[in-house]
Amino acid sequence: MYTSFWSHLSKRKAGIGIILSNSFLSRFGFKANWIEVVPGRVCVLRLRGHCGSLDLAVCYLDASSSSERIDACSKLTRFLEPASEVLTMVFGDFNFVEHEVDRIDKASGKW
Repeated sequence: MYTSFWSHLSKRKAGIGIILSNSFLSRFGFKANWIEVVPGRVCVLRLRGHCGSLDLAVCYLDASSSSERIDACSKLTRFLEPASEVLTMVFGDFNFVEHEVDRIDKASGKW
């Protein structure tokens, strides 16, 4: 069996989720707190229990607005706990690259 957590921006735009096995969740006593940092874009699943503390951050950053991506990342940092207290994993679709050569234009074949 599985448990899922979801956040939607609208019926047609953005949305994120995570699906975890109940056997995994049982390691944390099924104590899960789903926090919508930016609805449909950034959420944090907080797990606390006898196996420790784990935060899973799920992101789907705006592909068309760098200012929206920066704002979402900034908001996420406010929800991150110290590494000495919690193991945090951040994953998703960030819709940006650090270097121009990290993305190729499929139509032109150029960087």
